[in-house]
Amino acid sequence: AASKQGISYASANFAVTANGVTPITQLSGSVPVGINRLYLGTNPVLDRFFSGWLRSFKYYNTALTSAQLQKLTQ
Repeated sequence: AASKQGISYASANFAVTANGVTPITQLSGSVPVGINRLYLGTNPVLDRFFSGWLRSFKYYNTALTSAQLQKLTQ
């Protein structure tokens, strides 16, 4: 079954949700500096791989609100 998942991040403002559920938020922490790669479906450091398909991927260059994130994953 397909799952719609969303992640939003900014300094001291992180949120994650799936399938329109109210996002889980964390209001502390910082965004790492110098990240230059995004791995979709794999974690080469831990040698873990996703077995499935990514139907679509969207990137927004701004942090989304919890309401926006929830709506996008419905």
